Amino acid sequence: VNEQELNKNYIDSGDEGSVYRHKGRYAVKIFGDYYDKRKRLEHKMAKVKDMTSIKDGSFTFPIGLVTTNGYTSRGYYTRYVGGKKSFKDLSFEPNKDMILRYLLEAEAALKRIHKKGIMIGDLKEDNILIDEKDHPVYVDTDNYLCGSHQFDLMPMRVACQFELFGGNIMNFMDNDKLLFALLALEKYTKDPRFRYGTTKRDIEKALSDHVMTEDARDTLKCIFSDAENKPYVGSVLQKVI
Repeated sequence: VNEQELNKNYIDSGDEGSVYRHKGRYAVKIFGDYYDKRKRLEHKMAKVKDMTSIKDGSFTFPIGLVTTNGYTSRGYYTRYVGGKKSFKDLSFEPNKDMILRYLLEAEAALKRIHKKGIMIGDLKEDNILIDEKDHPVYVDTDNYLCGSHQFDLMPMRVACQFELFGGNIMNFMDNDKLLFALLALEKYTKDPRFRYGTTKRDIEKALSDHVMTEDARDTLKCIFSDAENKPYVGSVLQKVI
């Protein structure tokens, strides 16, 4: 692709690079200067190439590599996710049945990639979009932990919930589960005490306030997939409380 053409359809940028829309169908991510040092770009592109074999409609895994201006492979392209909403918008969504549907579908997708040995790490509401067909889709997948490839940038949310786990570093999969559990509770109950960065005391107080309500019972039963019998994110939350 031609970088000048890409710049006309600029979407956003971050620490790792910039994202553009291409031909209306694709999102293109071009990596920045961070990866130019100590073979980081070479390692990054090897990881992205391996990730092109992962197929799951709930994730925007790389489809192929990108060569800009006829040289230097330093990016990838994936499908462009239409629609105008992300999981951020669920904070303002009054329809709890709809919120629950989104959360259950996103949780099922998380379970699928965990079974493939893939971890998100930086799991946050910004990176779960709702596409034009009204389904949640995880984006910005190139920094996942995948196979022999580690995280390229250690995501801020990885192993950062020290206080919740008694000062111990948690494994990456449990980190994903806990972050999703907090996200799910915060979106469903609209209680900010479940947000990322919360304290153990805040979680305990919030749960005690909600535990007798129908909303909380529905959340724990549905989102956590009956934690007592089929533990997943609920099992991690139980370690905290």
